[in-house]
Amino acid sequence: MRLGVDTSVLLRLFLKDDADQLAEVRAMIERVAAVDGVLYVAQAVLCELVWVLTIKARFTRDQIAEAVQGLVETATIELEGHDAVCAALERHATSNAGFADCLIVENVLAAGAARFATFDKRLLRSDDCVSPAAV
Repeated sequence: MRLGVDTSVLLRLFLKDDADQLAEVRAMIERVAAVDGVLYVAQAVLCELVWVLTIKARFTRDQIAEAVQGLVETATIELEGHDAVCAALERHATSNAGFADCLIVENVLAAGAARFATFDKRLLRSDDCVSPAAV
């Protein structure tokens, strides 16, 4: 079984702000694991999760990286574009760019682009990102 999950479901695991919903999520994970299933996390859900944890829950960059890495390493979770997510984690760790921006760059490069044009100064510190004027 492959079951897609919404940001609101994943948030319960990190925020632990609603005991009843957290219990429901944990029970769901157990049921999915019992049939060798996976929870599918779309990149849009992952980016929304990171945004909420950053803006609303005030997670630090390190806490964000730890949260995403935890999802990467969980056997019952399948991330859309797993390799791009892993590369985005590396880029995020070595830059001050936001995780979603890092993921966008990694998806574009994985799709075969030679470089990524942006005005984002945080991304422009990377060799594979260029300003439009430099193209």
